[in-house]
Amino acid sequence: MTALQHIRKNKPVIHCITNYVTANFQANALLALGASPIMADLADEVTEVTSFADALVLNFGTLQQHSELAMTRAGQKANERGIPVVIDPVGVGAIRSRLAMCQRLLQVVNPTAFRLNAGELAAIAGEQWEARGVDAGSGEANVQEMARFVAEKYDAIVVVTGATDLVVSARQMFEITGGDPWMKQVTGAGCVLTTIVAAFATVNTDAETIQQGVRFYKKVAEHARQAATGIGQFQVECLNYLQMEEL
Repeated sequence: MTALQHIRKNKPVIHCITNYVTANFQANALLALGASPIMADLADEVTEVTSFADALVLNFGTLQQHSELAMTRAGQKANERGIPVVIDPVGVGAIRSRLAMCQRLLQVVNPTAFRLNAGELAAIAGEQWEARGVDAGSGEANVQEMARFVAEKYDAIVVVTGATDLVVSARQMFEITGGDPWMKQVTGAGCVLTTIVAAFATVNTDAETIQQGVRFYKKVAEHARQAATGIGQFQVECLNYLQMEEL
């Protein structure tokens, strides 16, 4: 049984404390993949929700006053239960308060995986980088070396998206090409990948399994681009192809 077939058979519950701009896209993507999304983010409810979830996503896209407390409570419950925690530290390379929050969170929550761009990775690794909002920006540091450093420091899988995606652990590194440039034109394409990483992590938390999810999503984008005549249709076709069998 492949990892994708395992997800579709078991329908894992993915608890997402996430970006309200893209929550609908993420939820629909998880449903298409075969998982079961729940987007609960009130600090008073996240511990209960995480107690029956199969994985947890912590996405920094649209932080609110209660977000840090909610993420901390949910993350600690997930660690207690031994379920995957996937962190998407949106904007930490450009906004100091976000980086400070991420650093505090990482002191009390053990991540299973990070899904980020090079600028966010550099911020977490403590390297100089010129980030541009939520975009990757540019810098001279070696992305592979930074990814390996963060993977070893946090004993986590690091998924770095870019022209070539990287999936890095302390022992393995995969380079994944493909996808389509239109993914940059659809708000939430990266957030969707974060939820896919979480779904695949319910099968196994090793780099080999995670890279299967990243490769599948790249193929989804390629097929969606062939079927679409514009950006709006491209997003819909991504959902359609996420529902397909192995591509």
